[in-house]
Amino acid sequence: MATGKITKRTLDALQAGGVTGFLWDDELKGFGLKISAGGSASYVVQFRMGGREAKTRRYTIGGHGSPWTPFTAREEATRLLRLVDQGVDPVEADKQRRREAVDLAFSNYADRFAASCKGKGWSTLVTRSLHLHVKPVLRDKALPAITRVDVVAVFDRMP
Repeated sequence: MATGKITKRTLDALQAGGVTGFLWDDELKGFGLKISAGGSASYVVQFRMGGREAKTRRYTIGGHGSPWTPFTAREEATRLLRLVDQGVDPVEADKQRRREAVDLAFSNYADRFAASCKGKGWSTLVTRSLHLHVKPVLRDKALPAITRVDVVAVFDRMP
């Protein structure tokens, strides 16, 4: 495990040299750069939730390139490590955010709504109408992100 300041120049030298492994930043404890055998580089932050005896966890900030530069990745690592100090696990927070995004997807909500329709033929009618007219326009868009423009697009699509 090598240590040193993570800069664009250091990154370019490591990628050109065909080095694989981790380079840990000597300025910010826990911030590192992972270089794969193919030469791609990802910024990571390593931390422990719950003290020394706790298991080491690693969170990938993102691959090198837009928008991640050494500077922006270091800022993000600082933010994540601050969250860890406050007792928030970034890995679990990210998983929770993804779960909520799936739950708020319009298509999931529409399926649950259609299944909840009671009465003779209503569920079939609602499912068919949603499938033909609404789902092609709104797809997996998050419910809070649906705007009037989207609703107008649904009505414009109807015969």
